[in-house]
Amino acid sequence: MDVHSDPLKPWIMASHADGNVSIWDYQTEAKVSEFRVSDVEGTDTWHNTHWICSAKFIAPKDWIVAGGGDGYIYVVSYKMRELNMTTQQVKKFKAHGGIRFFMGEKDRGKWVESLAVHPTQPYVLSASMDNLIKLWNHDSNWDCIWSFSGHDSFVKHVMFSPDGNHFASASDDCTVKIWNIRKPKAIATLACGQDAQQHVAYFSRGDSQYVITGSLRGSARVWNLQTNKKTKILPGTTPENKDLEGLDYEVHGCNIGVINLDQDNTNPVLITVSKDMSISFLDQTSYAPRFEELNDLSRGPPQDFAYIESTRSLVIACPRGIAIVDMSEQMDDDMSDNTNDDTNEDTDVRPKRRRLEPKWMADYVMIKD
Repeated sequence: MDVHSDPLKPWIMASHADGNVSIWDYQTEAKVSEFRVSDVEGTDTWHNTHWICSAKFIAPKDWIVAGGGDGYIYVVSYKMRELNMTTQQVKKFKAHGGIRFFMGEKDRGKWVESLAVHPTQPYVLSASMDNLIKLWNHDSNWDCIWSFSGHDSFVKHVMFSPDGNHFASASDDCTVKIWNIRKPKAIATLACGQDAQQHVAYFSRGDSQYVITGSLRGSARVWNLQTNKKTKILPGTTPENKDLEGLDYEVHGCNIGVINLDQDNTNPVLITVSKDMSISFLDQTSYAPRFEELNDLSRGPPQDFAYIESTRSLVIACPRGIAIVDMSEQMDDDMSDNTNDDTNEDTDVRPKRRRLEPKWMADYVMIKD
């Protein structure tokens, strides 16, 4: 999932298992466009076309870049004519390959699992089930600048650091690795026990940089990148030493995220998802809850999170819909501090946390990323 960086293009983009990409207007809640990216025959149990596993805006180019289950990266241009969006494929190229079997499905090694767009440079990262990460230059005919090796299993997620000089990768090999974009070998490996890693996100605390990592089994960890040491297992997620065998304990989709409530990035909120699919919003220093939990996501587990700065809203993608949540921190009148002259010392007079109300914007099936 992605949110367009231009407030004049109030768009949310989601990718689908049927080879489609859809774009939605978060102001009008209307679908702007849905179009087919890949018609390649799929390898999954449902005989879908290859999943579009990740799709991102490249805003300066008016492009969409999408990664498919066939190992190809697709580049699509878009234009708005009055109220209609037109799209055209600009380029399609083989990014990842290899033949592997996963749960009886051949060629899963080709899947482009994750894409990341550099904040300032013409670079795009791709991560795949072939265990590789690649860096592409879209201003140079999509030349591959580097191929990064070091993971021993599927690479599920990649993300650039805020300054763009580094990136992090999460893998099924139970590690998260930190890389310099100009060096082909990892500069740090964060060992996450026996937990296959699904997502990673950066945040800052003062002058120090951290990442939060999320696993298939539910554990979320905070790491200090100055020391590469784990500093916290976040509350609300599965304890690290608990027996987690069986699907009942697995958290599928995205179970961590970071949103910055202020534009200077000094007010991050850490998002975690527990095994019962309730979502917690934690302070980045004290890890205390900043908002009440969300625990009524009836349309499936969260697949991804995004933040709309212009409206201070969180976007939650689920398999059967998109929810938008107002994250402004003003208290409602009935949620304010109840302190009065008659309050005794034993009364809990702490301000109540704001209750979040998800607003469901769209209905459809199977968002991948």
